[in-house]
Amino acid sequence: MISFLEEPSLKFRHRQAVADPRLGLSLFGPYDGDMPSRPTSLPYVVIGTAAGIDMFRAFSATFSGPIIPEPEVDDRLGPCSQVFKRLSTVNGPLCL
Repeated sequence: MISFLEEPSLKFRHRQAVADPRLGLSLFGPYDGDMPSRPTSLPYVVIGTAAGIDMFRAFSATFSGPIIPEPEVDDRLGPCSQVFKRLSTVNGPLCL
């Protein structure tokens, strides 16, 4: 006999609860998004060769904006799932 456990509900900003972390973060943001204790930036130091530091700059630049999946990527693996496509018909485009 095989039994399945239900996914736990995760809490996000504005006390919203969703089982899928991608959906919760995309729609509501992190749980502590409005809290004064939330850090506004994450300090870090990069030590390396000039080439290594350039590679880190290029890598970290991808985090300054949205990460759009390639068109051939399965929708179930990216943020533009069927849920977002359905919501887009009501609230305007959520997927690019």
